[in-house]
Amino acid sequence: MTVYAVRSGATRFYGAWTELGGNFTGWMRIQPQVSGIESDYAVGEILGRPVFTTISIDLSGHDAVDKFTQALKETAWDLGVA
Repeated sequence: MTVYAVRSGATRFYGAWTELGGNFTGWMRIQPQVSGIESDYAVGEILGRPVFTTISIDLSGHDAVDKFTQALKETAWDLGVA
C-alpha cells in the first residue's frame, strides 16, 4: 500500500492505494475538534467501511493515524497485497 498525506492548515488528509494496479483503498481526514483543545475529530473509510465507529473528542491525531494504519494492514492481508 502507498499512503499519501497532505496538510491544509490544521486539517490533515490521507489517501491509500495499492501499489500493484493503483486501486484506491481508503481515505481519512483529521481536524481539530474545538480550537484550543488538544483533541481531534477523525473520519475515514477503507473499502467503503468506516474506520471509526464512534466519534470521540478525546482522540489525538496519533491515535487516529494508528487506527487507520492498523485498518490498512488488515485490508492489505485481505487483498493479498501485504
